[in-house]
Formats: sequence, structure tokens, C-alpha cells
Amino acid sequence: MICVKPGLTRQSGPTACPRSHHWAWTRARTPTASCPTPATKKTLAERTLTKLYNQRPAWLNSAHKALDTAVAQAYGWSDYTAAMPDEDILKRLPALNLERSGS
Repeated sequence: MICVKPGLTRQSGPTACPRSHHWAWTRARTPTASCPTPATKKTLAERTLTKLYNQRPAWLNSAHKALDTAVAQAYGWSDYTAAMPDEDILKRLPALNLERSGS
């Protein structure tokens, strides 16, 4: 992997990055220079999934609720609500598994 100087595309002449080997993509999906500095690397190293889930930002909570609803619809559970206790959901899964396996 290589980094690219500003204004160059991958095809028109990437140059090797002495500090790291990362691509950054602009909104137009073209690579731009993005050789992280040591300070940037430290900041990025602190971004972990554990920290994200512990903070539980509103967008992540909303994404989980939307995914839960989509999965329940795929399972055919028309009575599903976000307030349904996990215990009720876990009771349904073995029956669904047996039904779908043909046993």
C-alpha cells in the first residue's frame, strides 16, 4: 500500500509514504494524501469498538434498533417491538431454528 500526494489519483502517480501505508478517500472516492502523523496515529489507536459501544452514541443506538427490527421482520415476527425483552426473543430462536431446519 502507498499514500498519494494531493491531487494525484492512484493511476496518475502515487508516491511512497515514509510514515505509513494508508489510503484516505475523498467524497469522490479518489485517494488523497493521508500519511498519519504520530499524533494522528495515537488518536486513531484510541478509537476502539469497546470505547464506541461504551459511549453508545445516539446514531449507534438507532442503527441497532433498525437492525433488530429488520431481523425480526425477516424472521416473520410481526409482533416484535423494540421493548420486547431479550428473554422472549431468546425463547423464540430455538423454535425458529427447528422450523427452518425442517426438523
